[in-house]
Amino acid sequence: MPSLRVITTIWIVATEKGVFIRSGSRTGRWYREALANRNVAIRAGRKRVAARVQRASSSTVIRAVNAAYREKYRDLWPDSTRAVVRSSRLNTTLRLIAT
Repeated sequence: MPSLRVITTIWIVATEKGVFIRSGSRTGRWYREALANRNVAIRAGRKRVAARVQRASSSTVIRAVNAAYREKYRDLWPDSTRAVVRSSRLNTTLRLIAT
């Protein structure tokens, strides 16, 4: 079966606990597809990194990810940053593990 190639802009953050992405909801297309396949590719400009996604649920990790989102994005996109750290979105936090 051919692999599915979907290009989606995501917000990514790095913490001492790893590199993470978060979805707006559990019903979002990229989130569902990432969990269904688990093997993803992240592109930053011309650089491509193969990774595997893993759900993150530790409260310590979630707090670190929230802080990283606020630090990285708050000044440029304050409304979107508030949205991405809402409690309803915390359960969509995924760790990216380079493969």
